Amino acid sequence: MTTANVIRLDQLAAAAAKLFEHVREVHGDTVEVDADYFWSIPPDALYNVYEEPEKLTIGQLSESEQHIRQLLEGQRPPLAYYLVWLSDLLRAVGYTVAGWPLPNLAHVQGGVLAQDAPPLDQAEQRSIYFWSVVPLAS
Repeated sequence: MTTANVIRLDQLAAAAAKLFEHVREVHGDTVEVDADYFWSIPPDALYNVYEEPEKLTIGQLSESEQHIRQLLEGQRPPLAYYLVWLSDLLRAVGYTVAGWPLPNLAHVQGGVLAQDAPPLDQAEQRSIYFWSVVPLAS
């Protein structure tokens, strides 16, 4: 039996605001992503970690961005599925700004990566989705 997770939208909004502020400080107002197409796992398989996905689909960042732009320009109504397209873009920005493969998070001080940080091993890279980077004590 699984337990439902309660996700507070106010916390998501506050975290997004802090993260956008941080990215703007260290990277500026735009992020150039060197990719357009990406693998996508259909929703029925995405959260079923007990079986390997049998079918992958292909997503496109430029298409997700177009949907978001249409929403912002009032050409489309705000539907919940726009969060999926927004998450495609956020994931790409996160990977690009953080760098991939990601560095060892133990070497992050105050949100800034130490120059001598060794790369993560494969298990750490796979689990990075569930980690939070917080400033470590000096």
